[in-house]
Amino acid sequence: MLKIPLTAHHLRFHGWARTPITFHDYTVSALRGALTSYLRAAFCPRGQQMQNDLLHQTLCPVCRLLSLENDGSIDGDIRRPYALEPLPEQPTQIEAGQPFSFGLAIYGEDELLIQFLLVAAGGMGELGVGRVQPDGARGRLEIVQIDVVNPLTGAAECVMAPGERQVRADWQSLGHAQVLARAEALAADLAAGDNLLQVDFLTPTRVMQNQHKWSKPDFFPLAKLIVQRVLDLSSQFGGGRPMLAGEPVALKR
Repeated sequence: MLKIPLTAHHLRFHGWARTPITFHDYTVSALRGALTSYLRAAFCPRGQQMQNDLLHQTLCPVCRLLSLENDGSIDGDIRRPYALEPLPEQPTQIEAGQPFSFGLAIYGEDELLIQFLLVAAGGMGELGVGRVQPDGARGRLEIVQIDVVNPLTGAAECVMAPGERQVRADWQSLGHAQVLARAEALAADLAAGDNLLQVDFLTPTRVMQNQHKWSKPDFFPLAKLIVQRVLDLSSQFGGGRPMLAGEPVALKR
């Protein structure tokens, strides 16, 4: 049986707006920009000035994370080891004092990377997020609680409660066995429901097939895109590319 040697950590950050925050229709790009800015400012403020310094780019984990290049040694398409997740029905205008939450998925077991991303996601609100306000600054956000969430079951475990400043890092990651068990249960549910599967797109998604962009979702190219992403993540940040009959699994791109 095919086994995918990849683990994932799904975190949910809860906080409140210290000043008004305004987003465009989709919040992910703004959150990603704030995360990147905080990583640079907190861990490598001279990183952009040293983009041509090969030694620095090789040794600095933040620069490696933010400026991955396909130099031929990376198997498959370049993938980031994290993904920001907007929560459904999150408003684009958040007034001071109102709550705000977002999700962050981290792939693999690189402890240093996990620590960097935890600190950045928890602190990026200090630099500001969202659109520039009339006072010339972006909105400020303070994180007060972090949960580890199992997206397959909905179960959540608090790893930093309000009033705490340290994250408990002994949570259980999500791996192949849990996904396989949920897939088996889902297959039974599908069989009982005329094999109808609903896919909800939380953010704009570009689906490509044969170098053409699909204007409407089609299951085959969408499923292929997902499988390719999982294979690449496993190869680049997990235990390697999955093997089948002694050969690495690969799909025609």
